[in-house]
Amino acid sequence: MSHILEIGRFPFLQALVVVRNYRHTKNPRTILTPFKDLRGKARKRMDTKICELVCRKTASFTLDHPIASFTFDDFPSSAYRVGGRILEDFNLRGTYYTSLGLQGTSGASGEYFSVSDLKDAYINGHELACHTFSHKTCYQSSASKFEQDVAMNAGHISEQIPGLHFQTFAYPQGVVSPLHHQRVSSRFKCVRTIAKGVNRGIFNLNFLRAIQLYETTFSLAALANLAEDLRKTPGWVVFYTHDVSDAPSRYGVTPGLLEATISQILSSGAQVLPVADALNAIVREPR
Repeated sequence: MSHILEIGRFPFLQALVVVRNYRHTKNPRTILTPFKDLRGKARKRMDTKICELVCRKTASFTLDHPIASFTFDDFPSSAYRVGGRILEDFNLRGTYYTSLGLQGTSGASGEYFSVSDLKDAYINGHELACHTFSHKTCYQSSASKFEQDVAMNAGHISEQIPGLHFQTFAYPQGVVSPLHHQRVSSRFKCVRTIAKGVNRGIFNLNFLRAIQLYETTFSLAALANLAEDLRKTPGWVVFYTHDVSDAPSRYGVTPGLLEATISQILSSGAQVLPVADALNAIVREPR
């Protein structure tokens, strides 16, 4: 297993190690399990790269100051009750990628949004954006069922908040697939991924890059470097996280780090907007 980890950047060598170990082990399953994991990771990398290159909707912009968007996936209640209030204290607003099927339930990120959370967020100027209704990923349903799941989510939001239509989309768990991508990307002004990076110059609206804002992986040093980079070369940075609490899940962030990130990004001269508003403010006619 240690050999596989050391050569993790070379899938062919990984396969050779798996085969060699398979021939000498008394329990083949212990060898095949990491091989399946490697195969799954390779598939995700390949699908992500294909989606970046196909179904393109390119746009260009030139900024004299950075733009930033703060997004919350799955809409845990704390993302609005804590995270939303923090943004509002700065007179800012965020984007909530919402799976209506999670409403009133709980999961890995804690308790999910209630009807009042949904309506309060909307009334207070935050953007409600689209996930799938069931929160199933591209790998958990066929392309046609995935498309139906997205349409169901859009139908339910318009029932709860008449006149509201989702403008932007993010893939649940960041899992993308070319067939699914082809089906749903045309429905929205833009699609946010979890591919790391800042959006600059000519970029793909169907493949917005983003920065992970998790307590377990994001640091103040990384934040300072990002802010300096934005000062030197303005771009559109899209942060994503889930819950916001003093004891967040591994997908979430503490109020302190969220506040520090907002403050540092503002100090770089950035304008903070929800995703749809940022898109309207900076993007020229898509090509």
